[in-house]
Amino acid sequence: SADVWFAKASSLGPSLAFADEAWGRAELSRGHLAAASGRFMQATKRAPHWADPLKGLGDIAARQGRWTDALERYDAALKCAPNWAALHQARAAAAAHGGAK
Repeated sequence: SADVWFAKASSLGPSLAFADEAWGRAELSRGHLAAASGRFMQATKRAPHWADPLKGLGDIAARQGRWTDALERYDAALKCAPNWAALHQARAAAAAHGGAK
């Protein structure tokens, strides 16, 4: 039922990225990685300088073991939010798993 409200919020504010990012986090928490990726990508299109959906895309890549991709997404997010501690931790984990450049 939450998906119904996410869809409604997304349609009411089509230029706002908040609903898509929140929907992406919900899909990610359910393990629906493809759906989460689509939502985060939509949020990134709507708000290209917002770190949260970029981190979400990095989290998806990390769950899939695509460490280099995760690192790239985390680095992009860090340009938008350089003081976000959880983002630094996620980046360090990706680097430790072989995504280091």
